[in-house]
Amino acid sequence: MVELPELENEILAGEVYDEEDLAADDNESFFEVVDSGEGQNERTNLIDAVVGKLEDILVDESFESVRLRFCEENCLIFEEGEENKLEYTEAFRSFSDLVETTLVENLKAEFPDFTVSWFCDLLKDKPCDGEVFDMLFSLSDFEEFKQMMLDFKKREGGDGVAVSRMKIYSEEQEDGDHRPDLDLSSLHIRPLAN
Repeated sequence: MVELPELENEILAGEVYDEEDLAADDNESFFEVVDSGEGQNERTNLIDAVVGKLEDILVDESFESVRLRFCEENCLIFEEGEENKLEYTEAFRSFSDLVETTLVENLKAEFPDFTVSWFCDLLKDKPCDGEVFDMLFSLSDFEEFKQMMLDFKKREGGDGVAVSRMKIYSEEQEDGDHRPDLDLSSLHIRPLAN
């Protein structure tokens, strides 16, 4: 371990110095106290390591490409509206399985004994807050999943316009008067002259 100069040791011991005291000794190097985790227990350090690896996986391009490929393959079954079809639940289960498998495989590379139940036991009595947990919770929320699929469908359809095949009827109304003045098939539209 690196020995700290006497002034730094006194500061770390809790002695109070004002700016003049600290500025008076120009020979001392600037230092920054960083938490190395030595004061924490092994469990907390392990949680920090796993959460750090989770964060790396979630922001990695390979995870994003897996997510986007799934959206591309499954977004067409989703439609706007309050009603949720059985297909949505099946797609959500597949997505959840895909996310869990991807995360576990990547975590096992760093932590060979990793399992979801082991991690849940490790997190007992610990707050699950922070961006990593927010993202994990959003990946496991059905409503978030459905919105993600709808957003992807809109984006891939081009400016939110979904294109689908439409059946065209030649005559929708069989009765009524024939009105040749309403026949627009011979209408020609030309630009105005400058």
